[in-house]
Amino acid sequence: MAVLSDLFVVFLILATAFFVASEFAIVAIRRPTVMSLVTSGDKRAKYVARVTENMNDYLAACQLGNTLAALAMGWVGEETMQKFLAPVFEWMPLPESVLGPISIFISFLLITFFNVVLGELAPKTLTIQSTEKVALLIARPLVYWYKITFPLNWLLNHSAAMITKPFSNKNDTDNDRMTPTELKIVFEDSYNQGLLNQQEFKYMKNIFKLRMFLPMRL
Repeated sequence: MAVLSDLFVVFLILATAFFVASEFAIVAIRRPTVMSLVTSGDKRAKYVARVTENMNDYLAACQLGNTLAALAMGWVGEETMQKFLAPVFEWMPLPESVLGPISIFISFLLITFFNVVLGELAPKTLTIQSTEKVALLIARPLVYWYKITFPLNWLLNHSAAMITKPFSNKNDTDNDRMTPTELKIVFEDSYNQGLLNQQEFKYMKNIFKLRMFLPMRL
């Protein structure tokens, strides 16, 4: 039973990492990148497209997974860590009345540390650095998770929609439209990463220069 409990804690940390990475990948990846992945012929890209086209639904699925993992971690994590550290606590020359609260506190700190570092911060950093690769890895399992938990996802998503409806901006119909400044940043970043050669980057800059003079000529 102790081994199963330990494995369950490891599973919960991995599950948290998966849902955190999924959430960041969904938000960070842009539509042009998704279209490029689809045209590349990668079979996993169709799942990425499905996830990003229904972002609110799949973000709700990520939140549901994170919440369930956190609740389960609070249920078994501290106790499992306390059993794991039991030999250390027994070695401490302290009375039982003091040793009990100290062991609980240390176990809580350690399980929180592992959960935050391995389950949240590490996958977040990895996703920011390699958004496309992470999106391709998580998309298909996330689609399956969404289908399994569809009733709860539907309830959560529609409840959130009802709450935020009075505050929504009806005129904001195209969140994926990029401003000229954002396009310049994308082109500069692509050039720095070697995705554009010097001649292509020069053409892009000339387009924006031409745009500055067009209103004057009209």
